[in-house]
Amino acid sequence: MKIAIVGGSGSSTPALFLTPELLALADKLEVTLIGRSESRLRAVRRAIEILTDASIRVETTLDFDRLEGASLVVLQARYGGYEARMRDESFPLRHGICGDEGLGPGGLAAAWRSWPQLSKTLDKIGRRCPRAKVLLMTAPLSVLVRCANLAFREIDVAGICELPWVTLLSACDALRLPVADAQFGYAGINHLGWFDHLSSDSADLIPRYASTRRGARFPSFELITSLKAIPLKYLVLHYERIGTLRRQRTSLARGAELRSIQQRAMQAFLSGGRQQIVAALHARPTPWYSDALGPFIAATAGLHTSTVFFLSRPNDGYLPCFAPDDTLEQPFVVYGGSCRRLARRDECPPGLVQTLRQFVDYERAAAQAVLANRRSACATVLAKHPWTKNCSDMDALASDLIAAV
Repeated sequence: MKIAIVGGSGSSTPALFLTPELLALADKLEVTLIGRSESRLRAVRRAIEILTDASIRVETTLDFDRLEGASLVVLQARYGGYEARMRDESFPLRHGICGDEGLGPGGLAAAWRSWPQLSKTLDKIGRRCPRAKVLLMTAPLSVLVRCANLAFREIDVAGICELPWVTLLSACDALRLPVADAQFGYAGINHLGWFDHLSSDSADLIPRYASTRRGARFPSFELITSLKAIPLKYLVLHYERIGTLRRQRTSLARGAELRSIQQRAMQAFLSGGRQQIVAALHARPTPWYSDALGPFIAATAGLHTSTVFFLSRPNDGYLPCFAPDDTLEQPFVVYGGSCRRLARRDECPPGLVQTLRQFVDYERAAAQAVLANRRSACATVLAKHPWTKNCSDMDALASDLIAAV
C-alpha cells in the first residue's frame, strides 16, 4: 500500500508510525513524505526509521510528481507555519472574538492562505493518482473540504478528525459502558458538533452522562441538560465566549507553544536516539493519528478495527434538512477496505439544527469567496458568522483578516 503524506516534514509526523496499526502493517507499507524543506524531511525520516527499526519503507521528496501510484494521500501541510497560526489566533481578539486556527475569522484567514497551495496539490493528485483516496487534515477542515469538493469533483476528498470519536469514548468511559454497546446520533461540522443521542438497550444515557459533569467546566451539567446533547470541546468558543476570550487574552498563543515544541523535536530527530525522539513526540499528544488516521489506514488495508471514523463529506441525505452538497461531519465504518456511512436513527433536534445551520451557511459563503478569491466580500462573509454579531467594526475586522493572510 503506497501512502503519500503532503506536509510530511511536520514535527508530529513520526508519531503516526508509533500507532500499533501501522506497526502491524510495516511490511506492507510504502510511504512517501512530501515537503518543502529537505533538511526537515531528512530529520523526520531518520526519526521514523529509528522508531520502526527501518521496517517501513520511507522516501522523502520535494517533488509533488512523486504522488504517482499512491492509493492514499494525506494532506496535512500547515501553510504559513506556526507564525501564521499565531496571527490567526490573535487578530480576532482585538475585536472581541475568540481566536482559533480553524474556526471563525482566524479560520477564514487560514482558508484564504491555504487554498491556492492546496488547489495546486489537488491538481497534481488529479493528474498523478486520480483514483487515490484523499484525506484532508489541514485547517480549516470543513471550508477546505467544501472548496475541494466543488473545484475537484473527480477526486475523492474527505476530511478526517478524531475529536468526535474521542468524545464518544470519553463519554462511554465515564458511563462505564463499552463503546461497542452504545448507539449514538451525531450532527456537526469539523470541531463544532454534538452527540444528540446516546443510548444502550433503549435507555437514554445523556442525562446520566450529564450527572457525571456536575462541577466540571466544559461541557457542564447545566449545558448538557439544556441542550439534551453532548457538545464537542471546541463549542466552548460558542457557548462560553466571554470566559474563553478572557483566557485567550491572558495566555500564550497555542501557535507559539507549538513552535517551541517543533524546534526541540527537530533537534531530537536530527541527532537524538530513540528515547529522545519518543520524549519529543510525547511533548505534543497526537490523537488525530492514534484515534483516526492510523486506524483508518489499517482498515483501508483490510485490517479489522472497531474505530468509528468521522469524515467531513457532502451531506448527501445524512441530515435531510441540509442541502446535499453541504459539508457535514458524519460517522463511517470501514470493513474489508470499504467505507460505509452509519445512518442516523432519529431527526436532529430543531435547536441544534438552527445553530448548525448558522455555521453551515457561513461556511458555504466562505468557500464561495475563497474559491473566487473575492476578498472584497470578506466583511459580508464574516457578517454571516454567529460569533461576529457583536463586532462593532466589521470592515476593520475584515482588514485585519486580510492582513493576516
